[in-house]
Amino acid sequence: MSDDYDVGYGKPPRQHRFKPGNAAAKGRRRKKPKAVEADNPLSIPEILDRALRTKRKIKRGEQVLDMEVADILVERLVQTMTSGSARDLQYVINLIERFSPGALASSPKPLEVIYHHAEGSKVALPPADLWKEPKS
Repeated sequence: MSDDYDVGYGKPPRQHRFKPGNAAAKGRRRKKPKAVEADNPLSIPEILDRALRTKRKIKRGEQVLDMEVADILVERLVQTMTSGSARDLQYVINLIERFSPGALASSPKPLEVIYHHAEGSKVALPPADLWKEPKS
């Protein structure tokens, strides 16, 4: 044995090591690679942005879809809002008002309701001041 080889914890003598091709050597535990220090550490918003942009596979019925984490999060929030308690609803509305104030502020387009009276129908139409004549 060479004098420059240290024997100790994790370093058995060379003559007692597993020989190449030995089946027992295949299942041994590998050492973890050393962490590489980043030259430019990311800020919390950058880390969060990167995490929200990653894609995940979700299953809807028989379909498997690739969706961004942000999309999945919003869908789950809306699902919680519609099927949860009033407290959940208030929480989601507060989030929307805080991070997307224009989403709830926009007014819907005005609707134009046109009533048609089918021939032979016995259902009465609403008063004439509520509806316009259909355009031919």
